[in-house]
Amino acid sequence: MAAKEGISENSQSNYFCAAYRHLINGTEFHGKLSAYIWEYYLSQIFSEFGVEIKRNALKCYCQAIEYYEAKSKSNALSLRDIYSRYSIKI
Repeated sequence: MAAKEGISENSQSNYFCAAYRHLINGTEFHGKLSAYIWEYYLSQIFSEFGVEIKRNALKCYCQAIEYYEAKSKSNALSLRDIYSRYSIKI
């Protein structure tokens, strides 16, 4: 049982690392993360990096919101609120 838990934790870690990497690079990420995780990542990026990386992160984040909305056929108001708060910081 412990081996399976380790594999699951490793897989989840890779997923979260991939999301962060996409934010840094400004590339599309089609995974689903909670608003809390998105906001945490953006807060870290905005406190540690310059304008170019911040723009990359917002580009990636906006694409993720659009993808989520198209797929779920609903508005992601909490995600859009986060985007609004961070976009005015650049």
